Amino acid sequence: PAEQRDTESGTDIELPDDIADHLEYCVHPALLDAALRQLAGAVPAESPDTSYLPVSVATVRVFGPSRRRARCHAELVEQAPGDYRGRVVLTDDAGAVTAELTGIGLRPADPRALRLPLEQKVFDAVWVQSSTPKTGSGDDHIPASSWLLLGDSDSDALVADVSARLSSPSRRVVSGALADEPAVVEAFTKSATDENLAPAGVVVFLGQPSFDGTDFDGALRRAEDLIATISAAAHAVVDATKGDPPRLWLVCRNGLSVHDDEPGDPAIGALKGLIRNWRFPGEAARVLAGEPDLGTALVDLGNADDPVAALMSELGSPAGDDVIAWRADGRYVERLSRATLDADHHEAVIRADGSYIVTGGLGGLGTVVTRWLVERGAGRIVLNGRREPSDDQRNALAELAGDTEITFVSGDIALPGVADRLVAAAEETGRPLRGLVHAAGVTGDGLVTALTAEGMQRVWAPKVAGALRLHAATAGRELDWWVGFSSMATLLGLPGQLAYATGNAWLDALMTWRRASGLPATAINWGQWSDVGMSHALTYGVLDPITPEEGIEALESLVGGPLA
Repeated sequence: PAEQRDTESGTDIELPDDIADHLEYCVHPALLDAALRQLAGAVPAESPDTSYLPVSVATVRVFGPSRRRARCHAELVEQAPGDYRGRVVLTDDAGAVTAELTGIGLRPADPRALRLPLEQKVFDAVWVQSSTPKTGSGDDHIPASSWLLLGDSDSDALVADVSARLSSPSRRVVSGALADEPAVVEAFTKSATDENLAPAGVVVFLGQPSFDGTDFDGALRRAEDLIATISAAAHAVVDATKGDPPRLWLVCRNGLSVHDDEPGDPAIGALKGLIRNWRFPGEAARVLAGEPDLGTALVDLGNADDPVAALMSELGSPAGDDVIAWRADGRYVERLSRATLDADHHEAVIRADGSYIVTGGLGGLGTVVTRWLVERGAGRIVLNGRREPSDDQRNALAELAGDTEITFVSGDIALPGVADRLVAAAEETGRPLRGLVHAAGVTGDGLVTALTAEGMQRVWAPKVAGALRLHAATAGRELDWWVGFSSMATLLGLPGQLAYATGNAWLDALMTWRRASGLPATAINWGQWSDVGMSHALTYGVLDPITPEEGIEALESLVGGPLA
């Protein structure tokens, strides 16, 4: 989609205004795509139906950001008949080289027939060990500045220890109560009174993990309150900031699951969706999305012998990692990595003598899942939605069913009793419940709406409260698999969809908690689907839409497998 204009010294490539940029892009994907197309377009056409595509790159070197425009210089060499190699150099307006790609291999291909294997389309969020930030000696890496520490009664001791360690003749530290928004404003204003000590950071200390899988109302209320309170405090700080806003640190202990035996806390896990929705910098994001323009990081200090020292090594370090955990065996950061699929796990188990539940059963994804279960020979399927199906929908289900029993149970899955009715309906003909797909969900109100309690509860009800009800109703059953349909918004962010991103991040963390508790669980963070599902209306920028065929391929290979 990048605009191109040929000149005597190369091709000028520029991103249109409607393509979103990000400060973390060294080379925007659309800009790079346009440059590679320039190289491929230089291959002599063999026939109208044949085009060349870049399939490999030997080296990539980036010397500086290209931002929204670059001049492309492409060189093509035919090493053998039909075997082309090339080089692409990007320069800025002054002629300085910003990026160079060499050893680009090109092959003839019909793009419509190009099919990537599943291994190249599935990614996983993994924890990798990372070295401690290089901070020099002592605490000298933290410059002269002011800091605001916010917490509650459960974190008073840690706040006091960090305040004592952080305070110095060149650093001012002010503490306040997280839940008291006027007090937050007053404390931040107090911390910024000295013009020689610019506000550098706000550190929010979160309480101890408390999720046990049984306290339904308490778990939901704590998660919603935590997100609302942190959001309010962040807005208050940004509104009171006269210059660049300070960096925000969210600090917990054992709230994230790093190792398989760590359950974590879904309320803490939901904060991943919060901080990643705040990674869209710039005034436009602030105004349109109503979200603070903050550099934010979530730090889990675990059971570190010296949690204060671990936190001090993070404070003042260059911005980069956004989810960090300290454990006895070192420092970990979360990374998005190509998934390693289990060669021994080939496809999901579907039983003719078993029953299955699908929430959001009348939606686009629910219909895709139902068709998949029918084609795989499921004995009985119970669909759920808030409203009774129309006559046309009932006729379509009857036509789809074949030899499978399909029944519909209406009701809001977030309300008490509905999940229990689904389980009872699944088992009423004697077939045990073997699998569940929780696909119910709604999106937020859009870009111009800031987070409100009502808006958050509307989005969280089907996704989060529904998952809790289903977890409680099925905890005593021997299931082959329990699947939650989540969203890439928890990993990449999605402007204006803060409630949606945090709700799906909560669901991800529930799946992790279930795994650590010995229960089956898989969360699939779908990107944008083509033609079906509510995510069809959401835009994930450079991600290609997922076809129903690709979605089913993923279900076949991932459901019931080792990936959480």
